[in-house]
Amino acid sequence: MSGPERTPCRTRRETMGKTVTKQARAELTRHLLLDAAAALLHRDGYAATSMVDIAREAGVTKGGLYFHFSSKDEICDEVQSAAVAVLHRHVARARGRRPHLRRLADLSRALMGWLAEDTKVGASFRLAREMGSNDPRFVAFVRAWLGQVRAHIAAAHGAGS
Repeated sequence: MSGPERTPCRTRRETMGKTVTKQARAELTRHLLLDAAAALLHRDGYAATSMVDIAREAGVTKGGLYFHFSSKDEICDEVQSAAVAVLHRHVARARGRRPHLRRLADLSRALMGWLAEDTKVGASFRLAREMGSNDPRFVAFVRAWLGQVRAHIAAAHGAGS
């Protein structure tokens, strides 16, 4: 092979004025798709959001979408996982700094902010409301949040608060 050594994951290509690897482009595309799916699911709900809508919103071809996600349920699972990650990051930052009842209040305030500003959390709540009775996978974020609420209440009770 002449020129620089190339491997499938490390091939470079000029994109938007920057040289990026195929892997970096794939990660960017995946994030665009997740953001688009979350925005549409939050705004329009599960039934009104199609894979074509998600691809169009992200500016990605249908083929590009199906390369990353085989179904709408799969992309919904990823939206839920991203929302749960938001919760876990908040809990990790708040760990041990305040009494449990204060952390519970902080968690509740954080949730209100996420619902207003984070489409993945908003989409997760809407999915739980619309689809949770059909499939428990759609309540992943709500279960994680309620689990954290219960943990704070139990710890506060155990501490006599």
